[in-house]
Amino acid sequence: MTTDKLRVQVLGTSFNVRSYHDDEAIAVAVATGMVSVTVPGQNAPASILLPDHELIYGRHSGQLQVAAVDAADSRAWEKGSFVFNYETLENITKRLSRWYGVEFVFGNPALLQKRFKLKMKNEKLKNIMEALSIAGDGFQYEINGKEVTIK
Repeated sequence: MTTDKLRVQVLGTSFNVRSYHDDEAIAVAVATGMVSVTVPGQNAPASILLPDHELIYGRHSGQLQVAAVDAADSRAWEKGSFVFNYETLENITKRLSRWYGVEFVFGNPALLQKRFKLKMKNEKLKNIMEALSIAGDGFQYEINGKEVTIK
């Protein structure tokens, strides 16, 4: 598999690749087996990922980071679940936007960098927003059709 910035080679495994053009980073997480990841055009050796490890590639910085993770969390979306591990509200809303087909508008840009840890399964958008609001010191939000305004 190839994204616009990485080449991922399957070595008998199950894994998840999250690569959207509007995200700052590309993430590759391994559940079973091994995955080899290289950056085309760079002379760096391949990064070999083992189960429960994730590689994060910064699109603009070109930096690679590998960390231990619970790979099941990165594949939770397959079962309608969301797992956010200290992710920014900016990244969370991008994922929610893709899943629920809504657009987020921020009245308070300072909230974009606030980090959240949250696990929810098969929830309506309203329930997820309510949980985020409570965890985010009670920020206000409003859902109007396909637009969610965070105040």
